[in-house]
Amino acid sequence: MKSKQISLFYFCTFSILCLGPILTMVDADPTTLYFQNQYHKAIDTMPNPTPDVETSYLLGLSYFKLGLMYMEIHPAFLSLARDYYQELNLLPKRIPGQARPSMYTIYYLGLTYLELEDYENAIFALKNFLSQDPSKDFAGYAQCALGMGYYLNGNRSQAEVQFTSVPTESDSVVLCLANVYQRLRINLDQVTQIYQRLSSTFDLHRFRLVASLTSYQGDYNKAIKWIRLKSQVRNTQNWIDWQDQVDDTQQIEFFHPRLFIDIGEVYLRQASNIFAKLIGARPDFDADLHYGRALILFYLQDYNQAIEEIESLFSSRPSSIILSESAQILSAKCHYKLGRRNTAVEIWQGVATDKPIIAVELANAYTGVQLEPMKSAELIRVAMEKINNITKGRQVTEETPDFYAPVNAFPQREFYRRAGNSVVNLSTYANQELQASDLGISTEAGLIDCAVWIYQRGHIVAYPYTIDEAPWGNDPVLIINMAYANYLRGFTYWSGVLEALSVIQRDYAELYPLHKMAQVIYTIRQSLQNKAVK
Repeated sequence: MKSKQISLFYFCTFSILCLGPILTMVDADPTTLYFQNQYHKAIDTMPNPTPDVETSYLLGLSYFKLGLMYMEIHPAFLSLARDYYQELNLLPKRIPGQARPSMYTIYYLGLTYLELEDYENAIFALKNFLSQDPSKDFAGYAQCALGMGYYLNGNRSQAEVQFTSVPTESDSVVLCLANVYQRLRINLDQVTQIYQRLSSTFDLHRFRLVASLTSYQGDYNKAIKWIRLKSQVRNTQNWIDWQDQVDDTQQIEFFHPRLFIDIGEVYLRQASNIFAKLIGARPDFDADLHYGRALILFYLQDYNQAIEEIESLFSSRPSSIILSESAQILSAKCHYKLGRRNTAVEIWQGVATDKPIIAVELANAYTGVQLEPMKSAELIRVAMEKINNITKGRQVTEETPDFYAPVNAFPQREFYRRAGNSVVNLSTYANQELQASDLGISTEAGLIDCAVWIYQRGHIVAYPYTIDEAPWGNDPVLIINMAYANYLRGFTYWSGVLEALSVIQRDYAELYPLHKMAQVIYTIRQSLQNKAVK
């Protein structure tokens, strides 16, 4: 970065590069753990309260990266959840007499459709579940979800009918209703009243809803405690139907489709709170903090507030060109979400793309809303050519200044991850229009195969502060992106999917639902294939 000011993030990176050999001889400090993607451990090793601005910033970064990890896992998790519940729902028909149906399958399938914004199918599935006379609590949960489906589908009167008929005898059902109101941003006075009434009697087994509501009410530290407590408790009664089995050894678990995104939001709100307190403590770094808060607000779907943060960023006169361009791209994404398509496109068209990471970031923005497929492919192709010229085909062994970005260092690995994500996005709407050569890749393979190739380029990148184990390394988001791309390639590649998803459970045991769902889908389809052969 060509600037007289050196960011705190650069200082941290420089320290690691210089002191790495020494640090490996002693117990890992928070900065080392952070750069090894061990965010939980980094947080646990920092004093509370933090003694200085630098430590506070590192704490905020750790929560920030944890939150982003969960948010970026969510799309792959949601697609897996859809296939998982669809497979379970169809299994009794495919193997009559051997697989027993469960009413909970259709319930969780309905919740998944709701998250996928397939409101018609969500409403149909949830009404189907309610017709099967479930327990009173689960009927209440389903009514909350059904009301939300009607509301988001534009039928406000039917939504109100469902909300007003939700049974309120159970605190768990009332908590679920408060969570729905919170997400829809309606009846917020009732949400506050419910929180105040139930905050001292929360059921630990409803940790996801409790943590989400607690965080939304501004008690960030308490919300984090709820999240961390969950690792010690497993609610088998609500999450596992012990009667359903794919075979004699495979027990079926039910995972809420918002499992990861709700956890991610809790961590992001904590990070945003820390960043807000740091603004002004290091005036030369305020722009970075404003960007971090804007990105968090974008993920929390508070787009107007995110735009205000970006305006504050520019008022602090950022010295980094990449920071400014990143903020412009993010601002346009907010405008697009608010329905201002022309404004968003105009901003994107004005972004300078000479920096590789900005080119890929712009391609990500276009492909995320299914625009400009040819332009996006060209941006990716040129950016990868520039990266290859910078590294000359070698593994990178130090940070490249051109990859600097606010609140995050963009190493070469992150560049390839985002490029791969853009190509996966392209495959959903431009598969017939594009070829591998448009991406600068000399192969006849399809776009998903190209995405896998790009991810693999990211996997071979090594840094002194990163603990790598071939072939996956320890970057959980990159591993999941890679696994999901192989999942999309087809059944032939699924053994590699299971291998990759099993690896990430070393450091992140809470991510096991991804592996569990993929394993069950694989088991079912392998079983059906074997039966077809016979």
